[in-house]
Formats: sequence, structure tokens, C-alpha cells
Amino acid sequence: MSALPSSESSEIQLEVSDSERELFQVLVAAASSLPQLSGAPDAPPPTVRIVGGWVRDRLLSSPWYASRGAVPPPASSASYDVDVALSSCTGLQFAEGVAAHLRSVRPGDVPHVGVVSANPDKSKHLETATCRLYGFECDFVNLREEEYADGADHRVPTEVRFGTPAEDAARRDFTVNALFYRLHSDGSGGGTVEDWT
Repeated sequence: MSALPSSESSEIQLEVSDSERELFQVLVAAASSLPQLSGAPDAPPPTVRIVGGWVRDRLLSSPWYASRGAVPPPASSASYDVDVALSSCTGLQFAEGVAAHLRSVRPGDVPHVGVVSANPDKSKHLETATCRLYGFECDFVNLREEEYADGADHRVPTEVRFGTPAEDAARRDFTVNALFYRLHSDGSGGGTVEDWT
């Protein structure tokens, strides 16, 4: 069952701050330049989606949510943790692309890119790239699909591979954490709420 009526999810407008808009504009610009930087200029750029807590927090403070009689959270509940899911590259490839893009347009804003390595023994099944941009802690991963052993009663995947937004949403812990905010490729810093559940 979908958390949001499909007819409504694309109509929900999330309010973003000026610093969020600046961050999103940089992410989209980096995505647009990634095919050229990777030596595959004819490849389509990755689609950039924000996922998880940031989307939840913005949705809970949106006019759409309030119009249903809900009480929004306090303004101080702004989320500075931004999880980015990518359609066609790894998180590390994208984070390095963000750094390369900023190096060419804003040399003083180039972030240090860190890596949290995959460690299946500790239930960490996918490498995550991290960096701090404009006051936001950003984590970058690719969309993924996970497979589990038949009859397994735990949440340890036996295989992890690139996936679609629907496959990625299906593996998330709560429906509200499976909502995506797909950034518009027009550079506006805006986006569209997507519900693949």
C-alpha cells in the first residue's frame, strides 16, 4: 500500500531553505557534468534523489500535511542529514564528481570525500561516500536491490546490486523512509516527491 495517494505524491510541494536549494543545485550540476568527467559524454547523467529522514521531515512540515489537520513539528526540527540515492553510479563516483565539479566552479568549496566501506560482518552491505556540503552531512549511495536467503529470519542480504527506485523503496524499514525527493534536472533546486511503495 502506498503511503501517499499516487495522484497526490507528485503534487506535494516541499519547502526548501536557501541553503538546501543551493545544495540541490550543486548536486544536479555535478550529476549533469558526471558523464563528461567519467569519459562517457553520451551517457545520461544519474538521477539524484534525496531519501529518508530529510524527506520525512520536510513532508511533516509541508502545507500538504497541515491541510489534513496534522500538527507540524517545531521549526527547529530541520534536518541537516541528507541521504542521496543515485540511479546509475556508486556513491563514491558521485561524491568524487561533486568534488570535481566544485573544483572547477568554486575552488574554495571543495569538500573532503570520506568513505564508509562495506562490511557485511557488521550489517553494512554497501559502501557509502560522505562529505559535508554547505552545512549538511551528505551520504551518497546507489539505488539498490537486496536478496535474502530462503527462509531467513534476519535482515542480512546475501546479495546487493544496483536497483530501481521501486526495488530500493521495498527494502527500506518504514514506508515514510522510502519516500524520495527527485531533484529536478533544470537546476532550479526544486524537486518532486516520489512514492514507490
